[in-house]
Amino acid sequence: MTTEAKRGAELARRPYAFTLVQGDDGIWTVTVLEFPGVIAEGDSPDEAIADGREALAEMIDYYLDEGRTIAEPFATREFSGRTELRLPPELHRRAVMMAANEGISLNRWLSAAAATYAGSVASAPPVVQQRPRLVAEDQATYEEPRPSEESGPDA
Repeated sequence: MTTEAKRGAELARRPYAFTLVQGDDGIWTVTVLEFPGVIAEGDSPDEAIADGREALAEMIDYYLDEGRTIAEPFATREFSGRTELRLPPELHRRAVMMAANEGISLNRWLSAAAATYAGSVASAPPVVQQRPRLVAEDQATYEEPRPSEESGPDA
């Protein structure tokens, strides 16, 4: 094994984020989030992960040969906890309404929604469990009151 190959195998042992999914055919597929394109399969989860780790080492070897930057594992990266989020205006409006309905800030509501979706419910801020259904939100059925002819400045 060359020095670079040893280096690739060593780097592949770092805590990279592996995803593991079982297909309809019973075959397990593993991917590495930090390295799109690293995919391996196996008859068992252990086999898929072992093959994935080997495929990752080969990809790292290739990156080293090409002088490319090796991604840091998500687990060891520093995150500030701040992000800018762009939402379609309708979704933004609905999120503000839902947050107001629960009596919490939009930031706290979005944090709870993200934590719930990402499977980190334990770190999600507490929110109201029974949410009333918003019923007065359909702008298509609402008409702005029109000033009557009698309601001018002289009326």
